Amino acid sequence: MSPAVLLATALAAGNPLVRTVAGAEVDFGTGTITARAGAAADYRLPSPDVARPGAERRARAAALARLRAALAELKVPAEVASRAKATAVDYQSNGGVLVTMAVTVPEGQPSVTLSAPASSLVLAPVLVRGTEEAVLGWAIYRLGVAPSGTPAARRDGDRLKVEIDVQKLAGAGAVIYVGKVR
Repeated sequence: MSPAVLLATALAAGNPLVRTVAGAEVDFGTGTITARAGAAADYRLPSPDVARPGAERRARAAALARLRAALAELKVPAEVASRAKATAVDYQSNGGVLVTMAVTVPEGQPSVTLSAPASSLVLAPVLVRGTEEAVLGWAIYRLGVAPSGTPAARRDGDRLKVEIDVQKLAGAGAVIYVGKVR
């Protein structure tokens, strides 16, 4: 592994908002999903320079497959993967390539800020008020105390019970302050 990957892994190890899902790293604080993959050079080709483009295509495809698997497990629409960008490409002297691809789920500004004493990390949580349910388009998380006046949410399994109009929030974005991550 490259020094940058080792440093990122070490930094993420102490962050409770970063988890590994389906081989990809998910940062629930920013809503970013990052996948890394590598591919070896085809040694039947005459030189590493000639083999490198094929290795890069295979590495990009493998990283994108990991991103798609993580999105599926997180129940985020698959079309989000079309926004993935290569954030790092590491060319090896032997013709191999390591690629890091990332996609940020949140688009636009959040519509609501919520506060929960404890919550599991879900990129598109379900909000519940009585018998009404709505799925947020995305959520990012912050550890600590929410600003005053922030509506409260209580964890109910993987859902959040709230006392606000949930139908207006279907598909919207949210910032959720949590005291404890489960």
